[in-house]
Amino acid sequence: MSAAIERPAYLRSIDEALENGSKIASAIEALAAETPSRNLTIDLQELIRTLRGKPTAEQFVNDESKAVWLPLVLRANSSTTPSGNFKQLFDDLTVANQIRQSKRLQFAYPLIVLAITVGLFVVLANTIVPTFEKMFREFQLKLPRATQLIIEISSTIRTQPVLSCLWLLGLTLVLVGFRKVSSLLVRHLEVTSLVGPHLAGNSESVRAMGRFTSTLAELLDVGAPLNEAILIAGKASQNLRFIKTSAILSKEINFLSAVVEDSTVAQNFPNLVFRALQAGPNKTPSIPLLRQLSAIYFERVRQRVEWSAALFSPLMIIGIGVVTGFTVLALFMPLVSLITSVSGNN
Repeated sequence: MSAAIERPAYLRSIDEALENGSKIASAIEALAAETPSRNLTIDLQELIRTLRGKPTAEQFVNDESKAVWLPLVLRANSSTTPSGNFKQLFDDLTVANQIRQSKRLQFAYPLIVLAITVGLFVVLANTIVPTFEKMFREFQLKLPRATQLIIEISSTIRTQPVLSCLWLLGLTLVLVGFRKVSSLLVRHLEVTSLVGPHLAGNSESVRAMGRFTSTLAELLDVGAPLNEAILIAGKASQNLRFIKTSAILSKEINFLSAVVEDSTVAQNFPNLVFRALQAGPNKTPSIPLLRQLSAIYFERVRQRVEWSAALFSPLMIIGIGVVTGFTVLALFMPLVSLITSVSGNN
């Protein structure tokens, strides 16, 4: 009878961390309550349920939706820096919360602008525009196309409110659909050789590389073989391009027993990351450097989030101003023509 195959040491380390799953779940709930949104996301709720359900290491390393949380679980259970565990956990949740809020803002602000603009135009359509329209008819003015457009839209809003609401609903659905389709399109274009390299620097790609380096560092720290650690880290990145690249690199390492500079997929990784895989003694990976790179990538994403969030308010004001200005100009252009013609006759 053959002896049972002993589970790898790194899987046992992950199991040890997961034994404290209930404590980690309680810490996540407590720390999430301190974040600005004070709400747990669907993925965090799922993580808490998983941690309290006595999961196994295999569940985390084989499922990309769970592998992304491996650094958090392993750091929270680390015995080397216990005083910094909850700080790191808080930092992880804060970054995730900021990125989530940024995505909401990117979607919410256009809707807010649309709602305010529509509300403002509805008020104008029912109060100001009919007065101007009556005046224009009395003077039998030849109206510019912009003025005709404003009057037609105003008339539709007043006489067919249901149709107007359907148009507004359709526009909202188009915005939602465009966001989802564009996100899926970018995700799948990243794996192509023609477009992929040009998308490597976008925020999602940077965040994915942050997940990759963070997961890789923690797996190597608990003794995972390099080829398996890279394969799992690729899943944790949740990026199709990095998942595919990591699978190829893992096979190369399994065959050559080392990371080589002339790897067929070296160009698909940032140069610093690939150097970090050879920066340790005897060209082994440098765990501290990988952790530093992960912090840099997440900080870069955080800065982009703050920059984009700060940009939306001025854009919202500009959007409202453009619509209001266009409406005012459209209504006053015929009056300017009328005044000019009257002055010329005098």
